[in-house]
Amino acid sequence: MKDTPPHLEELQYQLAMQRSGEERFRLGLKMAEDGWKLMIAGVRARNPEATETELRKAILRHLQTFDEAYGFIELENESAIPSTDS
Repeated sequence: MKDTPPHLEELQYQLAMQRSGEERFRLGLKMAEDGWKLMIAGVRARNPEATETELRKAILRHLQTFDEAYGFIELENESAIPSTDS
């Protein structure tokens, strides 16, 4: 989906380029971490009684569904999933 007007995309790009490479890298890591936490929270909310193992399996199913739609996640099994502890 592309719903951002081109002039705002350009502004966003220019603002990002004003940051150092390290700062952009750190922001990217933070966004990835936040996305992971949101995904875990959503899976946990839909499976409130799940054990750690059940949560990991539910997360793996969620990621596999995402991969089927977008095609760029490579997880072989649930051992590749980090801890779901908050």
